[in-house]
Amino acid sequence: MATTFRSVLDNAFTTTAEALDDSELGIDVTDGSVFPLTVDCPCILTIEPNTANMEKVLITANAANVLTVDASGRGYEGSVAKAHASGVKIELLYVATNITELQTAVNALENGAVYKTLFDAQSILAATTDDTPAALTVAEQTLVGRITAGNIAALTPAQVMAMLSGQAAADFAMNTHKITGVVDPTADQEAATKKYVDDTVQGSYLAVATIENPAADDAFFMFFTFDAISVSEISATRVGGTSVTFGINHSTTSATAIAGTGNEVFTGAAGEEVLTSDETWNEDPDNEFDDYTIPADSYVALVITAVSGTVTQFHVTVKYTKD
Repeated sequence: MATTFRSVLDNAFTTTAEALDDSELGIDVTDGSVFPLTVDCPCILTIEPNTANMEKVLITANAANVLTVDASGRGYEGSVAKAHASGVKIELLYVATNITELQTAVNALENGAVYKTLFDAQSILAATTDDTPAALTVAEQTLVGRITAGNIAALTPAQVMAMLSGQAAADFAMNTHKITGVVDPTADQEAATKKYVDDTVQGSYLAVATIENPAADDAFFMFFTFDAISVSEISATRVGGTSVTFGINHSTTSATAIAGTGNEVFTGAAGEEVLTSDETWNEDPDNEFDDYTIPADSYVALVITAVSGTVTQFHVTVKYTKD
């Protein structure tokens, strides 16, 4: 609510239309229209200004050339109530009260004390359309903070996140800053961290072997690894024939791996898998693998131990990650 100051007008004066005693509260004037109307009162008028008979009066209403003096009586702002003759000057001047009110308002702004009495320990004021201060509710105080024991207290991170959750209405730019402390995604449409991508996508490698007209006791070197790796999946496909019996071996010496006497990836005494009725087969380490961790500086080989029927092609893919 803005401060309402007493009206001040330039060259606003007239004359009294009757003689006044020192207590009369209704002053008849020649032309009351030169003064503020009732809606703009109260105002301070000076009778017989700059004379020994000067008197100030507080006017609360102005209608039909009759000025109504405040009920507190005559002799306002330290002046003395006096009798006045008809036809003397009565004028609206800038007086001490006007200056004091202006100084008080300015000092309040400088000291941050405007509307201080309207605050309580948990309130924030906001101006309405008619400049009337209104206390915000706790919910409305969320983004601007809360007043606690006279101090502005920041919202907790949980409160901020609860307000922001689901509220995005457009793309959100981080202004070249990072989002940190994020957990790995567990559902579709969740953001992935760099480590998660490295581990699940960029950290995965494939080794592929294609054998034309495979035969029993064929052995093929597939790849050499400088790093320790873990086999995550092996897929095999045959073209033609009835079955292919094969195994994957690894060893730190190439001869041992090729001979099929190294460490066996598959389970079972022979460390082999038979690709029979299905033309495509794959398994993960939880079901079929015996030793799927391969140390650094190892050779990995494909060993075919038996072929049934006329198999024209045999394809094997080994998927692995670096440890």
